[in-house]
Amino acid sequence: MNNSIIITGANSGIGLELVKQLATESNNLTIIAISRSINQLEQLSYANLKIYQCDISKYEELAGIIAQIASTYLIDSLLCVREHPLMVSLLRLSMKKFSK
Repeated sequence: MNNSIIITGANSGIGLELVKQLATESNNLTIIAISRSINQLEQLSYANLKIYQCDISKYEELAGIIAQIASTYLIDSLLCVREHPLMVSLLRLSMKKFSK
């Protein structure tokens, strides 16, 4: 199984550039890009890029995305370019739940 990283705020600026660099330089890394808007991400075509649209300030939306990601991928790293306290808390809870 590939290593994986979640990048929030991935649709523009630093987040988008990180996605591009990691996707280009690391074939054995799955990049999970989360952003409220995904128009820039959708223009990229990397086999190791998975895109999720989510407003991380909305609890229900974030909880659903995190549950989906945690049940599919083993997360190695979290890079919060756009950080929200809910993101980190839900990810911790989900990782505990799915790692048992």
